[in-house]
Amino acid sequence: KISWGISVPEVFFDGPIDMPLIERWSKGAEALGYESLWTQEAVTRTVPILEPVTLLCYLAAVTERVRLGTSVIVPPLRNPIRLAKVTQSGAQMVLLNPAFDDMEHLEILAQEVIPNI
Repeated sequence: KISWGISVPEVFFDGPIDMPLIERWSKGAEALGYESLWTQEAVTRTVPILEPVTLLCYLAAVTERVRLGTSVIVPPLRNPIRLAKVTQSGAQMVLLNPAFDDMEHLEILAQEVIPNI
């Protein structure tokens, strides 16, 4: 069996964040049979993007059975206990895929991004 997932709208170039659109999109994807909804974290982009863990919590509230995940997350920027609690509290398992798995990438992030936050 093939499992299909789809990315959730997270970037709004021409105006404010449209949460009703995200809700309609997510419910529509679930109704069409998509099995998962995906977000991503981007800390180095010039375009604003929604924070993925908060968005996943919102998606868990507005959907019923679809699995939720983030294709990219940067764990060193988060409190590990809070992240574990948020991602494991509910019927919909949230999948995490760490963005940086080696020190080279973490050092680049620490030098270029964290001082600017």
